[in-house]
Amino acid sequence: MKAFTKDEIQRLFPNWKHAIVKIPLIIYGLYLILFEILHFTSTTLFCTVCHSERFSKETAEKSAHRNFECGDCHTPHTFIAKAYQKITVIPDIIPEITGHYEIPKIPKKPLNFRITDENCTHCHSPETRRFSLSGDLVLDHEKHAKIHPTKPLEIVVAGKTTTTIQFIGNEECIYCHFNVAHSVDEENYRPRMTFCMRNCHNDETAPSKCSLCHTNKPLPPSHKAKDWYEVHGERAAVEDCTKCHGWVENYCDECHKKRPRSHDKHWKSNHKHEAKRDPSGCAACHESRFCLKCHGISPLEGIKRPQVAPPAKK
Repeated sequence: MKAFTKDEIQRLFPNWKHAIVKIPLIIYGLYLILFEILHFTSTTLFCTVCHSERFSKETAEKSAHRNFECGDCHTPHTFIAKAYQKITVIPDIIPEITGHYEIPKIPKKPLNFRITDENCTHCHSPETRRFSLSGDLVLDHEKHAKIHPTKPLEIVVAGKTTTTIQFIGNEECIYCHFNVAHSVDEENYRPRMTFCMRNCHNDETAPSKCSLCHTNKPLPPSHKAKDWYEVHGERAAVEDCTKCHGWVENYCDECHKKRPRSHDKHWKSNHKHEAKRDPSGCAACHESRFCLKCHGISPLEGIKRPQVAPPAKK
Protein backbone atom coordinates (compact mmCIF):
# COMPACT_ATOMS: atom_id res chain seq x y z
CA MET A 1 0.00 0.00 0.00
CA LYS A 2 1.44 3.37 -1.04
CA ALA A 3 2.10 5.74 1.85
CA PHE A 4 0.99 9.35 1.66
CA THR A 5 3.79 11.80 0.95
CA LYS A 6 4.27 14.99 2.94
CA ASP A 7 3.06 17.11 0.00
CA GLU A 8 -0.10 15.00 -0.39
CA ILE A 9 -0.90 15.36 3.31
CA GLN A 10 -0.37 19.11 3.12
CA ARG A 11 -2.71 19.34 0.11
CA LEU A 12 -5.34 17.34 2.03
CA PHE A 13 -4.93 19.37 5.22
CA PRO A 14 -3.57 22.77 4.17
CA ASN A 15 -4.29 24.22 7.62
CA TRP A 16 -5.64 23.24 11.03
CA LYS A 17 -9.20 24.26 10.12
CA HIS A 18 -9.28 21.64 7.35
CA ALA A 19 -7.90 19.02 9.76
CA ILE A 20 -10.58 19.75 12.39
CA VAL A 21 -13.35 19.27 9.83
CA LYS A 22 -11.98 16.46 7.64
CA ILE A 23 -10.45 14.09 10.22
CA PRO A 24 -13.76 13.49 12.11
CA LEU A 25 -15.56 13.02 8.77
CA ILE A 26 -12.98 10.45 7.64
CA ILE A 27 -13.19 8.58 10.96
CA TYR A 28 -17.00 8.60 10.82
CA GLY A 29 -16.96 7.36 7.23
CA LEU A 30 -14.66 4.46 8.17
CA TYR A 31 -16.94 3.71 11.14
CA LEU A 32 -20.00 3.52 8.86
CA ILE A 33 -18.22 1.20 6.44
CA LEU A 34 -17.06 -1.11 9.26
CA PHE A 35 -20.51 -0.98 10.87
CA GLU A 36 -22.16 -2.17 7.65
CA ILE A 37 -19.57 -4.95 7.28
CA LEU A 38 -20.20 -6.15 10.84
CA HIS A 39 -23.96 -5.99 10.31
CA PHE A 40 -23.88 -7.92 7.03
CA THR A 41 -21.58 -10.63 8.42
CA SER A 42 -24.13 -11.20 11.23
CA THR A 43 -27.09 -11.85 8.95
CA THR A 44 -28.52 -15.28 8.29
CA LEU A 45 -27.83 -14.82 4.58
CA PHE A 46 -24.09 -14.48 5.23
CA CYS A 47 -23.81 -17.07 8.03
CA THR A 48 -25.49 -19.84 6.09
CA VAL A 49 -23.05 -19.54 3.20
CA CYS A 50 -20.86 -21.94 5.22
CA HIS A 51 -21.76 -25.61 4.94
CA SER A 52 -21.61 -26.20 8.69
CA GLU A 53 -24.40 -23.67 9.27
CA ARG A 54 -26.95 -25.41 7.05
CA PHE A 55 -28.08 -27.55 10.00
CA SER A 56 -28.53 -24.43 12.14
CA LYS A 57 -30.64 -22.78 9.47
CA GLU A 58 -32.91 -25.80 8.99
CA THR A 59 -33.62 -26.17 12.71
CA ALA A 60 -34.01 -22.43 13.34
CA GLU A 61 -36.71 -22.21 10.65
CA LYS A 62 -38.88 -24.54 12.77
CA SER A 63 -38.51 -22.57 16.00
CA ALA A 64 -40.15 -19.43 17.39
CA HIS A 65 -36.95 -17.52 16.51
CA ARG A 66 -37.30 -18.13 12.77
CA ASN A 67 -37.72 -14.43 11.95
CA PHE A 68 -34.52 -13.31 13.66
CA GLU A 69 -31.08 -12.94 12.11
CA CYS A 70 -28.25 -15.13 13.43
CA GLY A 71 -26.48 -12.09 14.85
CA ASP A 72 -29.49 -11.05 16.92
CA CYS A 73 -28.72 -13.93 19.28
CA HIS A 74 -25.14 -14.94 18.55
CA THR A 75 -23.24 -11.64 18.36
CA PRO A 76 -22.86 -8.79 20.89
CA HIS A 77 -24.96 -5.70 20.32
CA THR A 78 -22.14 -3.23 20.99
CA PHE A 79 -19.80 -2.15 18.19
CA ILE A 80 -16.44 -2.88 19.83
CA ALA A 81 -17.50 -6.25 21.28
CA LYS A 82 -18.94 -7.33 17.93
CA ALA A 83 -15.76 -6.32 16.07
CA TYR A 84 -13.60 -8.16 18.60
CA GLN A 85 -15.72 -11.30 18.27
CA LYS A 86 -15.41 -11.29 14.49
CA ILE A 87 -11.61 -11.22 14.83
CA THR A 88 -11.52 -14.10 17.34
CA VAL A 89 -13.52 -16.45 15.08
CA ILE A 90 -11.37 -15.97 11.97
CA PRO A 91 -9.57 -19.32 12.68
CA ASP A 92 -12.95 -21.07 12.22
CA ILE A 93 -12.62 -20.44 8.48
CA ILE A 94 -9.97 -23.18 8.27
CA PRO A 95 -12.37 -26.09 9.14
CA GLU A 96 -14.78 -24.75 6.51
CA ILE A 97 -12.06 -24.82 3.85
CA THR A 98 -10.80 -28.29 4.84
CA GLY A 99 -14.30 -29.71 5.46
CA HIS A 100 -13.45 -30.90 8.99
CA TYR A 101 -16.24 -29.14 10.82
CA GLU A 102 -18.57 -30.65 13.40
CA ILE A 103 -22.24 -31.36 12.73
CA PRO A 104 -24.15 -30.23 14.64
CA LYS A 105 -21.82 -27.32 15.26
CA ILE A 106 -21.66 -26.69 19.02
CA PRO A 107 -19.85 -23.51 20.16
CA LYS A 108 -17.21 -24.34 22.76
CA LYS A 109 -15.27 -21.07 23.10
CA PRO A 110 -16.85 -18.30 25.21
CA LEU A 111 -16.61 -15.80 22.35
CA ASN A 112 -17.41 -18.23 19.55
CA PHE A 113 -21.00 -17.08 19.09
CA ARG A 114 -22.08 -18.25 22.55
CA ILE A 115 -25.26 -16.53 23.68
CA THR A 116 -24.92 -14.24 26.70
CA ASP A 117 -27.78 -13.05 28.88
CA GLU A 118 -27.52 -9.55 27.41
CA ASN A 119 -28.55 -10.92 24.03
CA CYS A 120 -31.59 -12.68 25.52
CA THR A 121 -32.75 -9.74 27.64
CA HIS A 122 -32.39 -7.43 24.64
CA CYS A 123 -35.77 -8.88 23.58
CA HIS A 124 -37.00 -10.83 26.61
CA SER A 125 -37.75 -8.28 29.29
CA PRO A 126 -40.80 -7.54 31.46
CA GLU A 127 -41.63 -4.61 29.16
CA THR A 128 -41.37 -6.48 25.86
CA ARG A 129 -41.64 -10.27 25.89
CA ARG A 130 -42.79 -12.25 28.93
CA PHE A 131 -42.36 -15.99 29.28
CA SER A 132 -45.29 -18.34 29.74
CA LEU A 133 -45.64 -21.75 31.32
CA SER A 134 -48.06 -24.49 30.38
CA GLY A 135 -50.16 -26.82 32.48
CA ASP A 136 -49.68 -26.80 36.24
CA LEU A 137 -46.09 -25.54 36.15
CA VAL A 138 -44.79 -22.79 38.40
CA LEU A 139 -41.31 -21.31 38.19
CA ASP A 140 -39.30 -18.71 40.08
CA HIS A 141 -37.73 -17.39 36.88
CA GLU A 142 -35.94 -14.52 38.60
CA LYS A 143 -34.25 -16.92 41.03
CA HIS A 144 -33.13 -19.25 38.25
CA ALA A 145 -31.69 -16.32 36.30
CA LYS A 146 -29.31 -15.61 39.20
CA ILE A 147 -27.92 -19.13 39.39
CA HIS A 148 -24.37 -19.40 38.07
CA PRO A 149 -23.84 -22.94 36.72
CA THR A 150 -20.34 -24.33 37.05
CA LYS A 151 -20.53 -27.95 35.90
CA PRO A 152 -20.62 -29.05 32.24
CA LEU A 153 -24.12 -29.26 30.86
CA GLU A 154 -25.63 -32.52 29.64
CA ILE A 155 -27.52 -31.67 26.49
CA VAL A 156 -28.97 -33.48 23.51
CA VAL A 157 -28.37 -31.95 20.09
CA ALA A 158 -29.54 -33.65 16.89
CA GLY A 159 -30.02 -36.90 18.79
CA LYS A 160 -26.47 -36.85 20.16
CA THR A 161 -25.63 -36.46 23.85
CA THR A 162 -22.68 -34.31 24.86
CA THR A 163 -21.32 -33.02 28.17
CA THR A 164 -18.64 -30.77 26.73
CA ILE A 165 -20.44 -27.45 27.21
CA GLN A 166 -18.66 -25.56 29.98
CA PHE A 167 -20.25 -22.32 31.18
CA ILE A 168 -18.23 -19.37 32.44
CA GLY A 169 -21.01 -17.18 33.83
CA ASN A 170 -23.33 -14.61 32.19
CA GLU A 171 -24.87 -17.49 30.22
CA GLU A 172 -27.57 -18.49 32.65
CA CYS A 173 -30.40 -18.22 30.10
CA ILE A 174 -29.05 -20.79 27.67
CA TYR A 175 -28.07 -23.16 30.45
CA CYS A 176 -31.77 -24.04 30.60
CA HIS A 177 -32.74 -22.98 27.08
CA PHE A 178 -29.81 -24.36 25.08
CA ASN A 179 -32.03 -25.93 22.39
CA VAL A 180 -34.45 -23.02 22.16
CA ALA A 181 -33.77 -22.38 18.45
CA HIS A 182 -31.85 -25.37 17.09
CA SER A 183 -33.58 -28.56 18.19
CA VAL A 184 -34.53 -31.37 15.82
CA ASP A 185 -37.32 -32.31 18.23
CA GLU A 186 -40.04 -29.71 18.81
CA GLU A 187 -40.49 -30.92 22.40
CA ASN A 188 -36.90 -29.93 23.18
CA TYR A 189 -37.38 -26.23 22.39
CA ARG A 190 -38.42 -25.93 26.02
CA PRO A 191 -36.56 -27.65 28.87
CA ARG A 192 -38.07 -31.06 29.58
CA MET A 193 -38.40 -32.50 33.07
CA THR A 194 -35.69 -35.03 32.24
CA PHE A 195 -33.27 -32.18 31.57
CA CYS A 196 -34.11 -30.39 34.82
CA MET A 197 -33.85 -33.49 37.00
CA ARG A 198 -30.60 -34.78 35.54
CA ASN A 199 -28.72 -31.50 35.58
CA CYS A 200 -29.96 -29.76 38.73
CA HIS A 201 -33.00 -31.12 40.58
CA ASN A 202 -31.39 -34.37 41.70
CA ASP A 203 -31.30 -33.59 45.46
CA GLU A 204 -27.62 -32.72 45.11
CA THR A 205 -27.54 -29.45 43.21
CA ALA A 206 -31.21 -28.62 43.86
CA PRO A 207 -34.19 -30.32 45.57
CA SER A 208 -36.32 -32.78 43.60
CA LYS A 209 -39.57 -32.05 45.44
CA CYS A 210 -42.47 -32.07 42.94
CA SER A 211 -44.27 -29.11 44.53
CA LEU A 212 -41.37 -26.80 43.66
CA CYS A 213 -42.41 -26.86 40.00
CA HIS A 214 -45.94 -28.29 39.96
CA THR A 215 -49.00 -26.75 41.60
CA ASN A 216 -50.95 -29.97 41.24
CA LYS A 217 -49.55 -33.23 39.93
CA PRO A 218 -52.34 -35.78 40.44
CA LEU A 219 -51.71 -39.50 40.36
CA PRO A 220 -52.89 -41.30 37.23
CA PRO A 221 -56.17 -43.20 37.80
CA SER A 222 -54.35 -46.53 37.54
CA HIS A 223 -52.15 -45.63 40.53
CA LYS A 224 -55.19 -45.19 42.76
CA ALA A 225 -56.30 -48.81 42.41
CA LYS A 226 -56.03 -50.88 45.60
CA ASP A 227 -54.04 -53.58 43.83
CA TRP A 228 -51.64 -51.15 42.09
CA TYR A 229 -48.54 -52.55 43.79
CA GLU A 230 -49.52 -56.06 42.78
CA VAL A 231 -50.25 -55.26 39.11
CA HIS A 232 -47.93 -52.34 38.32
CA GLY A 233 -45.34 -54.70 36.86
CA GLU A 234 -47.79 -55.85 34.23
CA ARG A 235 -49.01 -52.30 33.66
CA ALA A 236 -45.46 -51.28 32.79
CA ALA A 237 -45.76 -53.40 29.66
CA VAL A 238 -48.70 -51.37 28.34
CA GLU A 239 -48.15 -47.92 29.89
CA ASP A 240 -45.28 -45.47 29.35
CA CYS A 241 -43.84 -45.08 32.84
CA THR A 242 -41.04 -42.84 31.56
CA LYS A 243 -43.42 -39.89 31.19
CA CYS A 244 -43.07 -39.30 34.93
CA HIS A 245 -40.24 -41.55 36.05
CA GLY A 246 -37.87 -41.40 33.08
CA TRP A 247 -35.65 -38.73 34.62
CA VAL A 248 -34.28 -41.33 37.09
CA GLU A 249 -32.07 -44.01 35.62
CA ASN A 250 -33.21 -47.50 36.69
CA TYR A 251 -36.14 -46.04 38.62
CA CYS A 252 -37.52 -49.48 39.47
CA ASP A 253 -34.34 -50.36 41.35
CA GLU A 254 -35.21 -47.84 44.07
CA CYS A 255 -37.77 -50.33 45.38
CA HIS A 256 -36.87 -53.65 43.84
CA LYS A 257 -33.32 -53.69 45.16
CA LYS A 258 -34.51 -53.08 48.71
CA ARG A 259 -35.83 -55.73 51.04
CA PRO A 260 -39.50 -55.23 51.95
CA ARG A 261 -40.13 -54.07 55.52
CA SER A 262 -41.76 -57.43 56.27
CA HIS A 263 -38.43 -59.19 55.65
CA ASP A 264 -37.05 -58.49 59.12
CA LYS A 265 -34.86 -60.77 61.23
CA HIS A 266 -37.88 -63.01 62.02
CA TRP A 267 -38.89 -63.39 58.38
CA LYS A 268 -37.13 -66.70 57.87
CA SER A 269 -39.38 -68.41 60.41
CA ASN A 270 -42.53 -66.42 59.66
CA HIS A 271 -42.54 -66.28 55.86
CA LYS A 272 -44.32 -69.64 55.50
CA HIS A 273 -47.50 -68.15 56.99
CA GLU A 274 -47.46 -65.25 54.52
CA ALA A 275 -46.67 -67.61 51.64
CA LYS A 276 -49.68 -69.77 52.50
CA ARG A 277 -51.96 -66.75 52.84
CA ASP A 278 -51.01 -65.11 49.53
CA PRO A 279 -48.22 -66.79 47.55
CA SER A 280 -48.72 -64.36 44.65
CA GLY A 281 -47.06 -61.70 46.80
CA CYS A 282 -43.83 -63.72 46.75
CA ALA A 283 -44.05 -64.05 42.99
CA ALA A 284 -43.68 -60.28 42.65
CA CYS A 285 -39.92 -60.67 43.30
CA HIS A 286 -39.13 -64.39 43.37
CA GLU A 287 -39.37 -67.02 40.69
CA SER A 288 -40.56 -70.50 41.60
CA ARG A 289 -37.03 -71.96 41.59
CA PHE A 290 -36.04 -69.59 44.39
CA CYS A 291 -37.87 -71.76 46.93
CA LEU A 292 -35.93 -74.85 45.84
CA LYS A 293 -32.83 -73.53 47.57
CA CYS A 294 -34.33 -74.64 50.88
CA HIS A 295 -37.51 -76.59 50.02
CA GLY A 296 -37.87 -79.64 47.86
CA ILE A 297 -41.00 -78.19 46.30
CA SER A 298 -42.03 -74.72 45.28
CA PRO A 299 -45.27 -73.27 46.66
CA LEU A 300 -45.08 -70.69 43.87
CA GLU A 301 -45.34 -73.29 41.11
CA GLY A 302 -48.33 -72.66 38.90
CA ILE A 303 -49.06 -69.20 40.30
CA LYS A 304 -49.86 -66.74 37.56
CA ARG A 305 -49.80 -63.02 37.89
CA PRO A 306 -53.07 -61.26 37.12
CA GLN A 307 -53.50 -60.33 33.46
CA VAL A 308 -53.90 -56.63 32.83
CA ALA A 309 -55.81 -55.36 29.85
CA PRO A 310 -54.18 -52.55 27.90
CA PRO A 311 -55.74 -49.09 28.32
CA ALA A 312 -58.54 -48.23 25.93
CA LYS A 313 -57.56 -46.19 22.89
CA LYS A 314 -58.78 -42.63 22.87
